[in-house]
Amino acid sequence: MKKITFLLGCLVATLGTVNAQDLQNTTVTDLLNRMDAVENPLGAEPEDLFTPAERLVLQNHFNANNSENPVGSIVAGDVYAASVYGGCERGFGTFPVAGPHNINYITGTTTKFYAGDHDDDGNIYAVSSDTFDENAFLFKIDPETGLETEIGNLNLDVPQVITGIAFNTINQTWYILTGDSTNNRLFTVDVATATITQVGGNMGSRLGIWLAIDNEGNAFTMDIGTDLLYAVDLATAAVTIVGPTGVNLSHAQDADFDPATGMLYAAGYHGGGVNRFYAVDTTTGSFTDTGSINNGCAELGLVAISGDALGVSENSLEGFSYYPNPATNVLNLKSMRNIENVSIYNLLGQQVINSRINATDSQLDVSSLNTGAYIMKVEVNGEMGTYKLIKN
Repeated sequence: MKKITFLLGCLVATLGTVNAQDLQNTTVTDLLNRMDAVENPLGAEPEDLFTPAERLVLQNHFNANNSENPVGSIVAGDVYAASVYGGCERGFGTFPVAGPHNINYITGTTTKFYAGDHDDDGNIYAVSSDTFDENAFLFKIDPETGLETEIGNLNLDVPQVITGIAFNTINQTWYILTGDSTNNRLFTVDVATATITQVGGNMGSRLGIWLAIDNEGNAFTMDIGTDLLYAVDLATAAVTIVGPTGVNLSHAQDADFDPATGMLYAAGYHGGGVNRFYAVDTTTGSFTDTGSINNGCAELGLVAISGDALGVSENSLEGFSYYPNPATNVLNLKSMRNIENVSIYNLLGQQVINSRINATDSQLDVSSLNTGAYIMKVEVNGEMGTYKLIKN
């Protein structure tokens, strides 16, 4: 009899656990559906969308489905960021790219910035655009003090939200990305006057949520409707699918390239205050989680990474070459001087290959590397060069 009673007790406890789990899953589904039904999916999450208890349910859900991958020591820049989420502390500040990704606030702000970037002189320009209308305002932000200087209204010709702003160091031109839930448009912008000029027609993306441009002038955006990464042609505004991101993101967020490494990082917003910092592979589209932002309470509308644009094209070694790129199995190395060492790092800045060469010609086996983008550091006669490597 005791045995039967014990088994019945276990069964009741098990059913209770299952029912509680079913309730949790139902609650999460309902909350996600509520988030998808927001009128302006390109803006910040509404402050009253969830109760504190519901936000906790979402935080537990999103954090349980993310595994952190710490960033390696090759990454040394700082992220300038501004949070637009009213359920957490609002302000402008910095945190290290390598983490921890907790904002050291320089100043508070009530301005909702939905995009921002540096120019070559370290100036930060940002855009505030909170509703579907023709009004969007361009600001200059002092990176040392957080002082905001309004430059002017960008005066959109149709009601849209500005979701991205990025500086192209190749042609010294600023670009902005706009959206209205049906299509995106691309513009150039004169940051001295806030005057915009459209590039091409409507883009193939619908909910492109940020714009990022690398050291070579290659542009990208992520569509939060399809969860795809797109390459953007800055001359025509045409987009090409790179690949699925592997994450489900919503509402306002931003991304930027680390100018020192050429790696793309995105502050991916999930909901309920859950904002995570992702390394983005621009050859496959995949997002790799590097950790939580502000311990799971932030929604970064502005992300601008500081640093000198070294590495991929400018920090090269005279007389050194490598091929093929992209590579599949073997990478050929050739130099006029002695190649001492070659190290390869993944998107997280983690060393995946380290090889002593001590020759002017050599071959490096890269067959074990996963498909994607890498940074290669080459030492020749005590000098260091940095190169971008694509693995097929």
